[in-house]
Amino acid sequence: MMIHDLTILAVADVERAASFYTAAFGWPAVVRVPVYVELEVGPGRGLGLYQRAGFGVNTGRPAAAPVPGHTTSTEL
Repeated sequence: MMIHDLTILAVADVERAASFYTAAFGWPAVVRVPVYVELEVGPGRGLGLYQRAGFGVNTGRPAAAPVPGHTTSTEL
């Protein structure tokens, strides 16, 4: 059985993204640093919002920005 623990999204504006998810779903922030916010979406589960450039540094590869007028290859 697989258990979902954490999904991390690379975003352009961490605070804006966190405000959206908190307002839309009521998920509280449990971690908040300048380049990363983690929201609790349920017991033991989270949504991480990582500033795009910081995410690239962490993974060793740049995170591609979405192209205006196009969709990304991610669906939640």
